[in-house]
Amino acid sequence: MPEKKCAAAALLVIFCGWCRGAGEFTVFTGSDVTFVANVSDRASEISWQKQDIKIIDLEQGKEPDFYPHYNIQDRVSASLEAKTFTLRNVVPADSGSYKAVLLINGKLQDEFFNLLVLASTDRVCNVSIRNMTKEHIVWLWCLCSSDGAAPSQYEWFNGSQSVSSQQNITVSMQKEPQILKCVASNRVSYSSATITVPRRRERRPHLALIPGVLVPIIIWLAALFTSWKKPEPGSDNQGPKTKAGSRNSVENGDETKNPKNRNVEGGQNPADDEATDM
Repeated sequence: MPEKKCAAAALLVIFCGWCRGAGEFTVFTGSDVTFVANVSDRASEISWQKQDIKIIDLEQGKEPDFYPHYNIQDRVSASLEAKTFTLRNVVPADSGSYKAVLLINGKLQDEFFNLLVLASTDRVCNVSIRNMTKEHIVWLWCLCSSDGAAPSQYEWFNGSQSVSSQQNITVSMQKEPQILKCVASNRVSYSSATITVPRRRERRPHLALIPGVLVPIIIWLAALFTSWKKPEPGSDNQGPKTKAGSRNSVENGDETKNPKNRNVEGGQNPADDEATDM
C-alpha cells in the first residue's frame, strides 16, 4: 500500500479537502475504544497508524498485516468493510494521535483521532443530594458519596432549565413539585443525582382556629347543660299552694298566740271570765 508523509497529507488537504478530523476520545483505563472512519465510499485498503507508525494494514482479499512496534496486536481488531479499528482494555500508554489512511478509488484519504486514557482515580466521585427544609425554604447540597476525584464543576437543573452553577443552592417550594438535578463533573467524567422538592402547602388560618374556638364553646355548653335540672312534674302547681298554706299557717299561728282575738271572735269577753271566777 502506498505510504504518504505528513507533507503529502497536507497537500491533500489543500487540493482535495479529504483530510478531516473525526473524533476526540477520553476514556478510563480498562475501557474499549472503537474508531470509525467517517467516509461513505468503499475503501480498498486501510492503514491504521498511531503517530504515523503503522499498527495494522487491511487490504481487500488479504489477511490483516500487524506491525510489532506497539505490541498491541492481541488487543486490536479491525474491519475493512466497516472501516473500524477497536482497541480493547486500554491503558494510559495508549493515549496519543491515531490515523486511518484509506485508499478510495486510487486516492488517499485520512481520518484523524485523538485518544486520552485516564487512570480510574481521575473519575469523578458519585454524588448525592442532602436537603434541609424550614417552612417553605429548602436547602440542597450536592456532595460526594463515593471514592473518586472531587468535582471541579457543578450545575443544577430544574427540569431541563439550568438554574445554578454552585455546589449548594436554596429553593422555595412552589404550587407544583419541582424535580432538581445536580450534575458534578471534572475534565473527564461526570455524575448526577436528582431530588424532588414537594409542592407548597398553603396554610388556612380560619380552619386552624376552629378547634381552638369550638372546644371552649363545647365545654361551656356541657357545663351549662349539666347544671340545669329539669323541673319535676306538677312542681308549677305546688309552688303557689305552698305559699298560700304558709300564709294561712301564719294567720292561724297569730290567732293561737293571741287568745284575746280568739275569745272575741267566739263572742266571749275575757273580762267576763274573770268576773265569773270571782
